[in-house]
Order: sequence, then C-alpha cells, then structure tokens
Amino acid sequence: MNKIKSKLIAGGLLVSFLAYTSPVLAYAKDETVYSKVNTEGETYKTIVSTQLEDGTQTQEETDKELPITCDIKYTLNGKEMSVEELAGKSGKVTIEITYTNHEKHVVAINGVNTTLYTPFAVATGVIINNENNKNITVSKGRVINDGTKTIVVGMAMPGIQESLGLSKVNLPDSVKITMETTNFELSNIFTIATPKLLEDDDKKLLEEIDEIYNKVNTLQSSSNQIEEGANELKEGTTTYYEKSQEFNKAMNQVQKGANSANTEYSKLNQGIATLSANSGMLNNGAKQVSEGMTAVQSGLQTISTKLEQLEAGSQSVATGVKQVEQGVTVAQNAAKDVTTKVLTAKATLQATIQANEQAIKDTTDVDKIAMLQANNEALKQSLQALESLSDDQTSSLAILNGSITQVKTGIEGNGTAQNPGLTVGAQTVSQGISQVKKDGIDTLASQSTKLVNGSKELYNGTKTLKQGTTALENGSSQMQAGLSSLQSGTTQLLQANNQLTDGAKTLKTGATTLANGIHTFNEEGIRPICNYINGDLRNLTNRAEKLIELSEDYQSFMNPEEEENGEVKFIIMSDSIKKEKEGKKEGE
Repeated sequence: MNKIKSKLIAGGLLVSFLAYTSPVLAYAKDETVYSKVNTEGETYKTIVSTQLEDGTQTQEETDKELPITCDIKYTLNGKEMSVEELAGKSGKVTIEITYTNHEKHVVAINGVNTTLYTPFAVATGVIINNENNKNITVSKGRVINDGTKTIVVGMAMPGIQESLGLSKVNLPDSVKITMETTNFELSNIFTIATPKLLEDDDKKLLEEIDEIYNKVNTLQSSSNQIEEGANELKEGTTTYYEKSQEFNKAMNQVQKGANSANTEYSKLNQGIATLSANSGMLNNGAKQVSEGMTAVQSGLQTISTKLEQLEAGSQSVATGVKQVEQGVTVAQNAAKDVTTKVLTAKATLQATIQANEQAIKDTTDVDKIAMLQANNEALKQSLQALESLSDDQTSSLAILNGSITQVKTGIEGNGTAQNPGLTVGAQTVSQGISQVKKDGIDTLASQSTKLVNGSKELYNGTKTLKQGTTALENGSSQMQAGLSSLQSGTTQLLQANNQLTDGAKTLKTGATTLANGIHTFNEEGIRPICNYINGDLRNLTNRAEKLIELSEDYQSFMNPEEEENGEVKFIIMSDSIKKEKEGKKEGE
C-alpha cells in the first residue's frame, strides 16, 4: 500500500515538472525518453515513447547515450561515502547531483568560433519523509513541507554558463540537497530535462534588446554633445571672466581718474573762489583809487595824503593783477586736465564695448553671446552717463572758458579806448604816480585829469574783472558738482562691476565644475555602460540567439536529422535507497 502511495506522489510530482518545463504547443511528433539510473547516476535502461500527431504511439528501448547525464555523490558529516555505507546512518547528509551536457557545438558568433551547448533546463525532484529527516534545503530550488513529507525541487542548466560566456553570474549545473537524518533512506530522484527554454512571447525580449542597442548609441552621442556643450560653456565663462577682469581694471582707472579729477578740481575751485574774492578786493581798491583821484583833483591841499593812498592802491592793484593772471593760468590748465581725463575714460569704455562686440561676432555660443550683450548694455549705459556728464562738463567748461575770457579781457583789454584793460589801467596809474613824483605837486595838478581818467578806467576794468570772476566761480561750482557726480557714479559703477566680476568668477568656477563632472559622468558612467551594452551584452545577446536556434533545432532524440516539428522530454529516475535491503538498488 505504501508503494502505491509513493508512486502516486511521484507521478503527481512528475506531472508538476512537466507543466513547469513544457510550453503549450502542438507538435507533429512528441518523444518522451525514460531512463533508469542507479544511485550513482549511471544509466542502465532507456525507453523512448513516441506520440504521433494522428494518435499513434510507439515504444522502443535504446542504448543511445543521453544528451544529459548525471553523477550523484553522497557525504555524511562532510565525508564522502558509498550508498551501501550511508544507508541507515545518522547525521548531516549532502546529496549532490551534477549534470553534464553532451550536446556540444562550435558556431560562429561575430566571426569568432565559439563553443555552445544545446540549452537544457533540468528540474530535479525528490520526496523525503519527515519522520527521520529535518532541516531540508536545496540549492537553486524550493522546499515544500506539508507536515508529513517534504517535496524538494531543484533547477540546473548544464553548459549554459559556458555557452553565454558569463563569469560574474552563476548558472548551476548541479543540484545540492542537504538534510539532518536519524536513519538515512531516499526515494527515487526524478529529473526532467527539456531543450525548450523560451516561449514565443519571451523571444520578443531579444527584439526589444536590439532596440536598446540603437538607443544606447543615441545615449552615447547625446552624452558626448552634453560634454562638448559643457566645455564650450566652460570656455565661454572663462572668456567672460577674463573680459570682466579687463573691464574691472578699466573701471578702476576710470574711478581713479574721476577721484583725481574731483580732487584736483577742488583745488582749482578754491583758487577760483580766491580769485573771485581778490577781484572784489581789486574792485574795491580801484574804486578807492578813482575816489582818491577825484579828491586829488578837487583838493590839491590833501594831495600828499591821497597820493600815499593812491600809491598803496596801485600796489594792491599790481599784486591783484598778478594773482588774477596766475589764477587764470591755473584755471585753464585744470580745465584742460579734466577734459583729458574724461576723454580718456570715454575711450576706455568705447574700447571695451568694441572688444565685447568682436567677441560676440567670434562666438556661436548663445549663452556666451547673452552674457556679453548684457555686459555691453551695462557698459553702454555707463558710457551714456559719462557722455551726458561730458556734455554737462563741456557746457560748464564753455562757461568757464567764457568767464576766463572775460577775466583775460578785463586784465588785457580789447585794444580800444573804451576798454584798454586792467593792465593798461594799472600802467596808467603807475605812470601817473611816477609823473607826480617826478614833477611834483604843480605837475600833478596838470596831470590830475589823466589820473582821474586812468583811475576810472582802472575801476571799470576791475568791475569787468569782478563780473568775469563771478561767472567763473559759478561755472566752477557747476563743474565741481559735475565732477562729484562723476566720482559718485564711477564709484557705484565700480562696486557693481566688482560684484559682476565676482559673479563671473563664480560662474566660471561653476562651469568648470560642471564640465569636469560631465566629463567624469561620461567617461566613468555613460561610456562604460554603452561599451558594456555594445560589447559584452551584445555578445551575450548574440549567444542567446544562437542558443535559441540550437534549442529549436533539437526536435528528436532518436532521429535528430529529421526536420519534422517535434518535442523531446527526458525523464530520468534514480534507484531508491533502502536500509532493509542494505543498499541494494531498487529495480535491479
């Protein structure tokens, strides 16, 4: 009764194996090869059952070598021993079933002769009772325990790892079963082997992998373009940073020039203020001279006193004239210096703008062009502000020059009797005083008219001088305000440009880091992956396609040359191990 139950369980297990390994297809001829092997795995009987499409079934015995053979070894507590020695023993038992694939072929893959084996999927199963056995495990398989017995199923794929050329993936060619036993016995080990590895739907995976190869090439090309773009961005930001530094240096010069102009013109402005004040003193002195000459003319009795006053006034006039002449010279030189520095600043900005425009023409990098254009906009605004300031300066300088002209006219005159000039008036006064001193009081009386006229001319000249110096002082104040505004504007522009330069440096550093990172990503990430997919993985796919062809070509065990559409299954059953028979193999 127990034997019948065991056979039924074995039959159920066999049906499960067949369902697991066989695709649902219709074939013209099905072959099922049944082989009996001893406890060491040696074949001693093979029967081939053939089922034709019309329902006809035949059986024949053959001694032909199977494409898959097995070798079974046993160890107890790590020591290898024979079945006869092991039966009935207690301890940790290991059963290792090693399969050998004899279907060897040499095929060309990518022009290279390669050894491949017809791929066989091998399922191994055995039923172990739980009465004397526990802690049952299996390599590459499953263990199913229903409480009274344990069904052990393991998988092997002999020859497949070598056929695929894999080194890092382990495709087993053996099944190892371990257990702890108190009375070792073993029922029949069943093995089912079939060359049908993939269903038709599974084969579509290879077609999808071919599409991946094309996408991998696109990935590598895109990654290269990204790296090239990053390098161009790196070069563009480097150029931008260098140009920003050049512009920053120019702005430093402009700012220093504006500071210097403002400082120097402050001195000039003070000189003009002093000139204006002195011209007032001069005017007052001339007025005193005129009044004194009138008094001389009206009262010769006080001529001696007035003559002293006149002499003192004439000396003040002479001193004032010299100071005015020196102030005029300083004003003219300072005005020229300011004009030169403003023109230099404008030239520097224009040269920088032209350099950026040339850089825009020389590059095709959109980001770089945008940055250079933004820089030029800022420069043009600065130039516009400087030109506006220059126009104000020109206007102020025109007023200043007009005032200086009036001052010079007041000093030198215009060559007419109405305006002989301050110098002529002073000379006339001086000559008059000399004449007075020379000829005495009597001569003075006759010359008093000349002195009166000369003093009036002197007074009129100093009035003209006062007007000129007042206008000069007003123009100078405007010029001073313009230069102060220029200094403030250039300081703000320099500060903004310092920030822009710092930003350009940060951008350059970031672009360099980005370019280096993308290069590393491309070289250490994308390129090895693409090389692997186009190399090892493509080779693996080509091998897999060849294995599928070999699998589909294996349609008959007995008549492999026939081209009929057939299916072949191999069922191998080992002898059981029983203690009561002292290791005698069941079935012999």
